[in-house]
Amino acid sequence: MTTYNAKELPASIKMPCYACGDLQATHVCRYQVGDLKVQVCLCVQCMKMDTEDLLKNTLGIDDSPKANAPDYLTV
Repeated sequence: MTTYNAKELPASIKMPCYACGDLQATHVCRYQVGDLKVQVCLCVQCMKMDTEDLLKNTLGIDDSPKANAPDYLTV
């Protein structure tokens, strides 16, 4: 399960958006995927991106259930 929280950044903080890198980040967004906590700064456009797409394509986190790894990969 994924939870989401966003807070507006002060205008004095000049930081590029983590997702697109083109626009200035306007919000700090916090996601919790299971036990994993992730915080990223995003622009208004990228905040509208589907959460699943953002996690998977931008952050490299796949929240979908996975099949068990083959026995030879487990420790």
